[in-house]
Amino acid sequence: MNFIKKQTVSSWLTLVAFILAIVAVAMFASGNNSAVAAGLFGTFDTSDLMAESVIEIIFLAAIIALSEFKLGGIIGDIFEWVVWALKILVCILPVLALIGFLGMRVQGLANLYFSDANIQATMQTEENLAAASQAIATAIIYGVTAVVAVVAAFFRPYKKVKASAAVA
Repeated sequence: MNFIKKQTVSSWLTLVAFILAIVAVAMFASGNNSAVAAGLFGTFDTSDLMAESVIEIIFLAAIIALSEFKLGGIIGDIFEWVVWALKILVCILPVLALIGFLGMRVQGLANLYFSDANIQATMQTEENLAAASQAIATAIIYGVTAVVAVVAAFFRPYKKVKASAAVA
């Protein structure tokens, strides 16, 4: 119970972003491997998107782990700056992943939902609608991950140490 009380808002938000990032990668990987998704959205090189997502997960885990250690002196200051730098990178990576993901899916979603009635009648099969729904849900998870990571970046990774009153 004491461990839970010692956590900062930043730690909790980073943990939420970590979980959401894992969910987004799992949803993307499962939706990307289906033949229906390949037919609807085309085949793209997804290695960059997966690399961004995996690096984001690693950085989020590093932030969570590093924020548990509070060192003093110059080493502690460097340590804290590294955590802040990771927090900034974690704000950028999910946005890049979201943009990349939308870039791969936007044409298929536009053809499916915004074409004329004749094309929609042939394209809107149950399988295509399920693949599109999963793509939309994955994009939402990527977006929420980005928002949570940005909000977490505004909070201190460490609890502020109260200066003790000096007695003269």
